[in-house]
Amino acid sequence: MLRICRIANWFKPADKACEDALYDLPAFRELCKIDLGRERVPDATALRNFRHPLEQIDLGKR
Repeated sequence: MLRICRIANWFKPADKACEDALYDLPAFRELCKIDLGRERVPDATALRNFRHPLEQIDLGKR
C-alpha cells in the first residue's frame, strides 16, 4: 500500500484513477509488486483509507 501511495504522491491521480492505472499499466503493478494472478488491486476506498491518516501527519510530503 505504501508503494501505491508513493505513485499517487508522484503523479497526483485521484484514488479511482490510481486504481485504474494499476490495472492498466504493468509498470505500476511491477513497482507495487502486485501480481494480478494472485491478488487484486486495492480499490479506491482502501487507498483513501490508507492515505488519509498519512496526510494528516504530513508523511506524504516527507
